[in-house]
Amino acid sequence: MTQEEKDLLLKDLCARLPYGVICALRPIGNVGYYDWDLSGELLDDLIKKDWGDVKPYLRTMSSMTKNERLEISDFTSFIYKDYHQEETYSVVYQHMIDKYIDYLNSHFFDWRGLIPMGLALEAKEGMYNIE
Repeated sequence: MTQEEKDLLLKDLCARLPYGVICALRPIGNVGYYDWDLSGELLDDLIKKDWGDVKPYLRTMSSMTKNERLEISDFTSFIYKDYHQEETYSVVYQHMIDKYIDYLNSHFFDWRGLIPMGLALEAKEGMYNIE
């Protein structure tokens, strides 16, 4: 794994910590993976000690349900108001993007493309209890 890939994975895992992301962990020298709910302390240990392989279980974007598509449409579309200040428009737009990304993280979607890069595993159906 390159340093760039490690940095991308770390950035992704940190954003998912509050939502209880499940990871497959393989200690150095061990042939098997163990499933763990990743905590901040465990992530900190993994970074400091180079404990081994860490791969989060993520959902593919194509696994999004109809209800999730409806929910996310609230963040991706809004009624444009005639703002007279460009600054106000930028703030509204940034807030919309933040909510969209937070939603994707909280529903464990692989919006960064980690699965095809081999940095994450595809979550089994029902692994995450999302309503």
